Amino acid sequence: MIKIYQLYTIDNLRIIIEIQKTDLYDTVTKYNENIKMFPGNIIANFFNFSEEKFFKADEKASNNINIDFYGGK
Repeated sequence: MIKIYQLYTIDNLRIIIEIQKTDLYDTVTKYNENIKMFPGNIIANFFNFSEEKFFKADEKASNNINIDFYGGK
């Protein structure tokens, strides 16, 4: 029973991470669009804002995940 609950929790975390990644990408896209259009471009140039790049996780690291539910005991 514990293992089923743990898998359910991991699946929930994956869903939450995907939602947060989508929100991050949407925010970065809006920011990049706003610093290119008037009047945002004037403010962006004045404060030296530059276009942000999207976060890219290392494929090797994202496949090598170790979760310890028992605190290393």
